[in-house]
Formats: sequence, structure tokens, C-alpha cells
Amino acid sequence: MKKFTIFETTIQKQKKMKNFLPFEKVLLKTSLSEENAIKRLSQYVEIPMSVFAKSFGKSAQTPYEGRISGNKFKIARAIRSRNPGLPKIRGIVYRENASTLIKLSLKLHGFIMVFFFGWIIGSTIGVISVSVNMAKEGVFNPIVFVPLGILLAGYLIFMIGFWIESKIAKRDLMEYFEAEQVIG
Repeated sequence: MKKFTIFETTIQKQKKMKNFLPFEKVLLKTSLSEENAIKRLSQYVEIPMSVFAKSFGKSAQTPYEGRISGNKFKIARAIRSRNPGLPKIRGIVYRENASTLIKLSLKLHGFIMVFFFGWIIGSTIGVISVSVNMAKEGVFNPIVFVPLGILLAGYLIFMIGFWIESKIAKRDLMEYFEAEQVIG
């Protein structure tokens, strides 16, 4: 019972930030057994293809690529295009009381996160430096909109992609597991 309450508290704290940062924690509940839930998921997941194979136009035969190990999995949607907002999904399937729960964590790939935060920090520094310069001169300069536009554009590119892809992934996983979203 303790796992569920700790996870539940973590999700409640993240609800405030969830709409502004590219990560999400979700809890699904299904009537399937742990074994059947994992078996069901494995029908939709294959081992990731090499970059070499993808470069020759081969595509995944299943909607997801990744690894399933015991009751844990790390997967991502297998898409043909590039999307910086594509979430990596980590999950664990476990039994609690009379239900099977699937704890999901959706977040950007590590490199993309570093790039995302670098973009945000860099453009924020640009906005601040232009604003400080304008304050010193006492004159409004429309150049402030350039780094502000870069900040906003970068943020929206990552976040819209993440929101769309996480919504698709949650919908798919709820269908595969015949589950309902309990928290998240």
C-alpha cells in the first residue's frame, strides 16, 4: 500500500507543474493479471532497430519499440519521423489489493532534455540581457522580442510535441491493458 500512496503524493505535487514541463506520471488500473498485462504489451513492442536499419527505410512492425524485463518496461512509440517531443515511457506492472496497477513515467530522452533546458536557459539569458540593456538606456527597444520569440518558439516546439505524443501513448496503453487512468 505504501508504494501507491508515495506515487500518488508525487503525482499530486507534479500536477501543478505538469502542464509546463515535459514529464508526466500516470497510474493505470486494469482487471488483467500482471502476466496477462505484460503478455498483452509484448504484442505491441519490439526490440529497437539499429540506426543502420532505419537509415535504409526499414520501419518497426509494431507501434512501440523498447524492452520488457519481468514486470518492468522501457518503450517509446515507433515513428518514422523525428519528433523532439517523443516521450520515453518507463513502466512497472504490479498487483495491489484486487487490482493490477501500471505505473508509467513519461519524459523526454535525456539528450533532448539537456538541449531543451539549454535552449530555455540560453534564450532566457538573452531576454534578461536585452531587458537590462533597455533599462539602462531608458528606451524601449523592440529587439527584446527576438530572444523572447526564440524562447517561446523553442518551448512550444518541445511541449506541443510532448503533449501530443504523451496523449497518444496513454491512449494506446490504456487500450492495450484494457485499463482506466486512476491518477495523472
